[in-house]
Amino acid sequence: LEVAPRGSTARLALNPPMYDQPGGSAIGVETSDVRAEHARLSAIGGVDVEPLGGDDDPNVPPMFMLKDPDGNVVTVVQA
Repeated sequence: LEVAPRGSTARLALNPPMYDQPGGSAIGVETSDVRAEHARLSAIGGVDVEPLGGDDDPNVPPMFMLKDPDGNVVTVVQA
């Protein structure tokens, strides 16, 4: 199930648990330029993982992961 305000790029998706495991959570953010966003966040000390996908693997969209101050993993993916 995916819910989004009309005309907005923000949305909330609810997915069933995988492999009969209890549900978890994931936070995803889309950007039009994942490398520029990675550089911006790296400059302020928010990222310590290099981007994945894109040129390195055509089957994976450009993305990187980081942790918020509470330890939640946030995936930043190129739209």
